Amino acid sequence: MIKKSGLYLLILLCFNVFGAEKFPNLLFLKDKQESPVANLDAVKWLSGHWRGQKFGGIIEACGHLR
Repeated sequence: MIKKSGLYLLILLCFNVFGAEKFPNLLFLKDKQESPVANLDAVKWLSGHWRGQKFGGIIEACGHLR
């Protein structure tokens, strides 16, 4: 049990250490910096009915943003 927990901790540590270098497009807040005000206006164009071919069949998705 302790060995398994240690392995999980090591894996999480590796993701934490190397994650910022592998994904340069991620933005992080600085210490004590508040997150900006956000709303759904930036993704409003995604609302509606979507249909496409994937996974060997037809995929449909319906989403509405208010």
